[in-house]
Amino acid sequence: MLEDMVWRVLPLEERSPFVIAAMEEVLLETAADKNINTIVFHEWPASFSLPMAQTLADLNFERCQRKGLPIVQTTVGGRAVYHDKDYCLSYCVAINKDTLPEKVFNDNTKLYHFLLERVVRGLNALNIPAETVNNHYVRVGDKKISGNAMKKIQGGIVLHGSLLFDIPDVDGYVSRMLDFTNTRGERNGWHRDIAQLLSCVRWHNQTVSREQACAAIARAFGADYSVRGSLIADEETKIRELSRGKYAKLEEYSGQQERGLCWRKYGVSPEETRGR
Repeated sequence: MLEDMVWRVLPLEERSPFVIAAMEEVLLETAADKNINTIVFHEWPASFSLPMAQTLADLNFERCQRKGLPIVQTTVGGRAVYHDKDYCLSYCVAINKDTLPEKVFNDNTKLYHFLLERVVRGLNALNIPAETVNNHYVRVGDKKISGNAMKKIQGGIVLHGSLLFDIPDVDGYVSRMLDFTNTRGERNGWHRDIAQLLSCVRWHNQTVSREQACAAIARAFGADYSVRGSLIADEETKIRELSRGKYAKLEEYSGQQERGLCWRKYGVSPEETRGR
């Protein structure tokens, strides 16, 4: 079980979007091939991540370029996420398949629930009454506090989650997010819908620090946040190459495409979104 295994912890640090995307790929390979299980915490500069299965048309590239906002495509699923270290942080968990019960690893629904329950336990330890709902999301009441996506290969899985930490001005945060998107329909409606859906750590615990939040989530997975690990040399080389090559460019995906944002999918009502 997760609580009994040896973890490598990479502490909270600001990293470029391209490095973060490359790290997810490399840490998954390391977990699968070398049985090194890792949990890492990131702060992103203002930027967007976009799964490769989502059309690039959902973002306003001209505005992003004019404002110097990076966009990175990731191999992990989900939908477009606006990242900003002023408001949120993210976690990434890479695990070897043999660490997990076989019946859990082979069932994506059970696997999501199994992993997100650890995130929930970490938040609960901070007196935040979080719970999982229909995979992917962690919520407090009827509001979302974390969105998640997962990639699974034969030998392991990687889970990436975006945790809303501190949003003193939710309208300002949502406006910044929507400024860089090509949202369908009426802008004010999207703004209202998303603003009503969001929660954050500091709304429920005003004294907790980012480091304490990371430590609590790590502990819920069985990891000791105070014991800091590091990347091995070949990982550093691969991450550097991928961040400057594969993840530094954007390509339109030709298959079935996701649409919308992490917090609000195109084509569904706010009421439906709350349950997704």
